[in-house]
Amino acid sequence: MNRLCPHFHKCEACDADFDELETCELEEIIEASHDGLFISDGSGRAIMVNSSWERICGIPRDFVVGKNAIDLVNEGYYSRSSVVAAIEAGEKVSIMLEMLKGDKKGQKILATAIPLKDKSGIIRRVVANIR
Repeated sequence: MNRLCPHFHKCEACDADFDELETCELEEIIEASHDGLFISDGSGRAIMVNSSWERICGIPRDFVVGKNAIDLVNEGYYSRSSVVAAIEAGEKVSIMLEMLKGDKKGQKILATAIPLKDKSGIIRRVVANIR
């Protein structure tokens, strides 16, 4: 069994649904990135972050997933949010932000967020990359 996706062994061992296999592989790819990744829905609510994001920001993923990016700013975790900026601009945004709490306090981070839109132009996801 794979530590990143508990279903991965099951997926390889049988004729599992390809969607499940693809989900497991996608989770592994996201987790393998050395850059921090924050993936949100179209309103900025965190769907997932990888372990590199946790390491860079010093915030546990269990705390972040389900929260809106603007809440992390309003609660004083960091100075600004690339996710919020990308949603407001409707396009790719790169910013410098500063961690304001915890053992990463004072750390400067380069963050780039890209809104993913459906065919009608509605933002469905935002992918933010930090380093």
